[in-house]
Amino acid sequence: MFKYKLKITMWHRLSYYTISIIVLIISTLSTPALGQTEWYDEWVGAKSDNIPDVFDQGFVVEKFATGLTFPTTMAFVDNDILVLQKNNGHVMHVKSNGSILPNAILDVEVSNLFETGLLGIVSKNSSVYLYYTESIQDGEKPIANNIYKYKWV
Repeated sequence: MFKYKLKITMWHRLSYYTISIIVLIISTLSTPALGQTEWYDEWVGAKSDNIPDVFDQGFVVEKFATGLTFPTTMAFVDNDILVLQKNNGHVMHVKSNGSILPNAILDVEVSNLFETGLLGIVSKNSSVYLYYTESIQDGEKPIANNIYKYKWV
């Protein structure tokens, strides 16, 4: 009889802790979502004027392209570069001389909360693959993480 009561007591403790953790996770995820841009871009997406330390004298660091908004990944296509902008779902085309075409070559709708958004790109021959968290509209709830194939022409 005592062992049975002990198991019930442990179940109640486990249930209480499980519920507490779930409430903590939900409150953490929902709170920043209401005002994410108030702090996220300022701290996480902050621009830096610091030049990296270079320890090899044969290695030179120089600015190549400026004016991108929260760039995350890039892929080389022919002599140019495709750069992903995580939060707004834009794929930007950077020419070999460092100039950026004024308009995105592709705009996909992405959820951009925390670790979601337009996240990955790889190219092989004329195929370009994008990995992103799809949404009905930029910044809305995520639908799914998907990989899409595009043809570069």
